[in-house]
Amino acid sequence: MTDAQLKGRRPIFWISVGAGLVALILLAVALADGFGRDPREPENIANQGAKIDMTRVLPLLDGTGDVAFSELEGKIIVINFWASYCIPCRAEHEVLTTASEQYRDQNVQFLGIVFHDDPDAARDFLDTLGWGDGYLYAEDPGARATVDFGVWGVPETYFVDATGTIVDKHYGAITRDDLIPVLESILAGDSAG
Repeated sequence: MTDAQLKGRRPIFWISVGAGLVALILLAVALADGFGRDPREPENIANQGAKIDMTRVLPLLDGTGDVAFSELEGKIIVINFWASYCIPCRAEHEVLTTASEQYRDQNVQFLGIVFHDDPDAARDFLDTLGWGDGYLYAEDPGARATVDFGVWGVPETYFVDATGTIVDKHYGAITRDDLIPVLESILAGDSAG
C-alpha cells in the first residue's frame, strides 16, 4: 500500500476505534448501574410483592402425585429451590426440615422445588439426609417455576404469605436465624417479612 492509501484509511480506523470505545463505555455504564447492588436487599427483589401462580401444579418427587398450589391457598408457604449437587443446600437441609416440623400446626407449608437436577439424584439426597415430615418436595419439569420465580441459583428461599404474595426472599443457605424471624413476622401479620 502506498502512503496515500494508508492515509486514506486512517480516518476510518480511528472512527472505528472511537465508535468501539463509545460502545464499551455505554455498556460499562449500563452494567455498572446493576453492579454494586446487593440482590438480597428487599428493594432489589424483583418479585417481592408479586402474587404466585396458584394454578401451578408440580409433580411430587416421591412419585405419589402432584402438588397443586391451589391446595396451598390460605397457607404461609416457604418455597426452597435446591439441588442434590448444591453444597449449601446440604447445610440448610436440617434447618428447613426442623422448621417444617416446628411450624406444621401453624398453617405453614414447606415446599422444596428441585432446581436443574436429576430427580433420582434429588431422591438419593433426601434418602441420605432425610425427607422432612410434612415437607413437600416437587420436581420442576421444564424449569417453569424456576423461571417464573426468577431463581438465580441454589439455594434460594421464598416466603409467601397466606394471600399468595411473595413477602421475602433469601439467597444462599438459610440459617435458623434467617428463617425464624421472617416466619414469625408473617405469622404475626406483618407481611413485610
